[in-house]
Amino acid sequence: MYSLDVRGLAVVGAGDVMNNVTSTGRPEGNDEATILSYTTRALAANQEPLRMIAENTGGRAFVNTNSLETSLTKGIKETSVYYLAAWRPEIAEQSKNKFRQVEVRVIGRPDLNVQVRRGYYDVAPPTPAAAKTEIRRRRALQRRRNLKTT
Repeated sequence: MYSLDVRGLAVVGAGDVMNNVTSTGRPEGNDEATILSYTTRALAANQEPLRMIAENTGGRAFVNTNSLETSLTKGIKETSVYYLAAWRPEIAEQSKNKFRQVEVRVIGRPDLNVQVRRGYYDVAPPTPAAAKTEIRRRRALQRRRNLKTT
């Protein structure tokens, strides 16, 4: 999956901010340094989900760029040519409910760039109703545990 931060290039002016950071990671000194430090962290926190989604699905995150046209063109170009690989377990033992890592290599073609998601779970996703029921069940169990410890 490709993700795009449409805010474009984000410059928060953090030039001298990091010089005023203590060993605890908190900015020290004037209020401007404090604000800039937290703004920089907030920007990174906002972009991290875009990066994680792209990385885990074999895509790319386009962040901190004003060239949206170039980003979109690159994404379209990269996804316009692809191969689809499939695997089916030979025996039932191989299809246990667990995460399967995926690794793809192309031998003899160093000019090719392989992008693949990290893996997959070999179980069917729960239906929305089943997921809500599971969440309620877990919350009820947690409340019971909390009552026992108090």
